[in-house]
Amino acid sequence: MHFNQSIVGAALCLSLVAVSQAQTTPEAPAADPAPSTTAAAAPTAPAAAATKGQLPKLVIKWQCKEACTANDKVPPLIEEAYAKAVAKGGYTLSDSETAEVTIVDFRQRPPGVRLGLGFLAGKDRLGVSISYRGKEMTASDYSASTVQGMNSLSESVGKRSYEQIVSIVSSKATPSVN
Repeated sequence: MHFNQSIVGAALCLSLVAVSQAQTTPEAPAADPAPSTTAAAAPTAPAAAATKGQLPKLVIKWQCKEACTANDKVPPLIEEAYAKAVAKGGYTLSDSETAEVTIVDFRQRPPGVRLGLGFLAGKDRLGVSISYRGKEMTASDYSASTVQGMNSLSESVGKRSYEQIVSIVSSKATPSVN
């Protein structure tokens, strides 16, 4: 019985450390050892050459490479974060133009396990493939945080999707020199 109490105590200790680190560390996306986007340096704001106009609406579908269970709450969260980034960037959403976004990587820890075990439960992952104007890009993020879950990842991927789409619009607005 003493052994079981020690295991529970150790797990609680690790959870408290993870929560403490999450509360004292400023919010920033986790560093991804492999770049999560295909663009070299996607701009966070529209380039000066880009005309402030409309950006496409996202049409999101599920097609995970590995088996995954779709979470119907994720697409609206991605769309909401994307729409906020669009408005913040000075654009509006198009009524007619769309960009195809396919969820290709998804893993969500059960919230109770995430809160109880934190990073010991693995990490949440969300990755999308974006197809717009004949270009293919990706946007993804992951988290092993005890506190942040899929809502945070959906917001991050929505913002990264905006950055990728703006990079396409900006490259189209800049004349190429031959």
